[in-house]
Amino acid sequence: MDQIGRSVRREEDRRLTTGRGRYVSDIVEGNMVQLAFVRSSRAHARITGLDFTKAQSMPGVVGIFGPKDMGEAIKPLSFGPPPESAMEPTMPCPLADGVVRHVGEPVAVVVADNRYIAEAAADACEVEYETLPAVADVQEARKNQVLVYPERGTNVAAVVTRKTGDGEAALKRAAHIVQETFTIPRVVGHPMEPRAVVASFDPVTGRLTVEAATQGAHTVKMGLAAVLDLAPEKIRVVVPDVGGGFGVKNRIYSEDAVAAWLAIRLGRPVKWAGDRLEEFLATNQGRDQVHTASLGVDEEGRIVALADHFLQNVGAYTPEPLIVPAQTATCLPGPYRLPNFEATVEVVFTHTPACAPYRGAGQPEATFVMERLLDRAADAVGIGRDEIRRRNLVRPEDMPYENGIIGRDRQPVTFREGDFPGTLETVVEALRVGTSPDDGKLRGTGIIDFMEVSGGVLFEICRLELGRDGVVSLFTGTSSQGQGHRTSWAQIAADRLQVPMDQVRVVEADTDTVPMGLGTFASRSTITAGNAIVQAVAPFLDKCREEVAALWEASPEDVLWEDGFFRLAGVADRAMDLRTLAVSRPLDAPLVEASAQFMDANTSFGMGCHGVRVAVDPETFQISIEDYVICHDAGVRVNPLLAEGQVFGGTVQGLGTAWYEALRFDAQGQPLNTSFMDYLVPGSAEMPDFRLVKRDFPSSSNPEGLKGLGEGGTTAAGAAFASAVEDALRPFGVKITSLPVTPASIFAQVKGGVRP
Repeated sequence: MDQIGRSVRREEDRRLTTGRGRYVSDIVEGNMVQLAFVRSSRAHARITGLDFTKAQSMPGVVGIFGPKDMGEAIKPLSFGPPPESAMEPTMPCPLADGVVRHVGEPVAVVVADNRYIAEAAADACEVEYETLPAVADVQEARKNQVLVYPERGTNVAAVVTRKTGDGEAALKRAAHIVQETFTIPRVVGHPMEPRAVVASFDPVTGRLTVEAATQGAHTVKMGLAAVLDLAPEKIRVVVPDVGGGFGVKNRIYSEDAVAAWLAIRLGRPVKWAGDRLEEFLATNQGRDQVHTASLGVDEEGRIVALADHFLQNVGAYTPEPLIVPAQTATCLPGPYRLPNFEATVEVVFTHTPACAPYRGAGQPEATFVMERLLDRAADAVGIGRDEIRRRNLVRPEDMPYENGIIGRDRQPVTFREGDFPGTLETVVEALRVGTSPDDGKLRGTGIIDFMEVSGGVLFEICRLELGRDGVVSLFTGTSSQGQGHRTSWAQIAADRLQVPMDQVRVVEADTDTVPMGLGTFASRSTITAGNAIVQAVAPFLDKCREEVAALWEASPEDVLWEDGFFRLAGVADRAMDLRTLAVSRPLDAPLVEASAQFMDANTSFGMGCHGVRVAVDPETFQISIEDYVICHDAGVRVNPLLAEGQVFGGTVQGLGTAWYEALRFDAQGQPLNTSFMDYLVPGSAEMPDFRLVKRDFPSSSNPEGLKGLGEGGTTAAGAAFASAVEDALRPFGVKITSLPVTPASIFAQVKGGVRP
């Protein structure tokens, strides 16, 4: 029963689209209370007083708690060792301990009979502040005139360098040098479902149960154990349906810790479900880099050297301090032959919410910088923008190609398979199809290449269990937020077990079912969980074989597994499938189960090319996308339909950063656009009908040839869109060096004004 490679509709879809999903907000328990947080209205201030008198007298208020009430639980949250562990995380406390460092930081919490009462009471709480100087802009923060942590003496939290060859020195030998300053704005992840958590405590067993909208159940479990001083075995974390994650739900937050602490303190179930404003103020954000980069090429446009110095605004806290800046530095060379490279990043604190991994996690930033520089270099040399890429891409005959940069798996970045030039030609040819109307609009194309980093981050465990009904339950620590894991994992297991898909039941993200798991992030789940599933099948079938042998009073060596049946060697009429085995075993026999752990020691590198054609109105500078072609290498595609959805969805998010999104702060750290009225996100009406061209090269970095593909669309879209718009606006001499590209930003440059 070949299941891998089939475009199967998601098993989850019917339930979710008919309103039968179960999200944290759907959870209702007897005697439950709900929370609302009192949040800081200042970006930097000392808390000098808390007065809850008025709020406490409101009907329906159960209690109001400040940091002093939480006692020893007021300590920095524990995230655990991140993959880039050269810098210790700087974490917030569950409630601000005396000083707030960004607008929206939780100061106190209201417990009430329902959310409406809790919010009204939170508004009635009075907080006295001694306002302190604040800094939100990364370039201003780097001057150290206003310090986020005065005891450090500097806002520069860390400096990371990636280097091969002689970098800056090699630039002097180049025939052409192009230099630009590029700005990638701060953006907000905005999953459809805001963060949420329900916690309950059983005083008899001493067990805490938490249901959370998170990307990593075990991460939350270990974080709660640390902040609450509970033994990990006393905590169970379960993840119900989750409406999107994109990286921003991949950590423990203050609200999780406070809800759990209150469940223990009050002996009642506690719920907090955030709203959209809280996503703007209190959830990790993304991007926010400023690059000063130089690219040198020879007379024929071949790269001589790339040098980049950039700033990463990490906000006031650093739950994952070096992942994004280090990955940006590592990915700057892209899929190109680059003999000399040097990148230095300064990681800078500001009085803004934490800036951490968001879909792509440093790769879109790196791709934007490198691809924009290549466009500039092509113009300087006088060759086509596609031609300069042709001359510099890593070729199939170069592979395995090692570029000299150490990646996140602590090994040199190595391209082992793929065809970058062939992928480029595929997109170039596809974009030539069709003609443009004579309507006075300016048209341009952008064609850029990219690589996608996936996997290379630790392990996942799979446990298979044969139920009494013959259904095989598959348990793993990954956590789907819309990717369709329940379908894909069932496909992999059904394929290797040679059973129908409906005979596999997938259970994810329940810490009671597998001893440890990392969760879903970094385009790693299909690689780690997929290989773990495959590796669990053999020991599972071995145990089943022993059970069959006992029933047949035969030797296990004589029991064969063929086409979904156990057969007895030399006996034609002896056959038994898994369902028959399940009902034939004694009722008091222990369940048949087996586990496997896959350690993903090597990063896989996908690759691809995006080509986009845009039309720009020369009067209003309104932009529309007329064609968008994507060629994306995904290795072995478990489910092509879901793979296509991931690529398209990632591209839409990338276009959001390119076209619409930017969170703005004033000089005092006040966010200026905290609703969808003034922070724009892409809608379906603006998006084109993407065309996907497949050129897949199975990965040699893991046994099943799998690659991640959820972040490649996001990685490429910004650079492709910017290149196309700039190409269309050649008559105006517009140079695009920052995102998002909007009619206002174009108009300001055309008219000689200051870009907003």
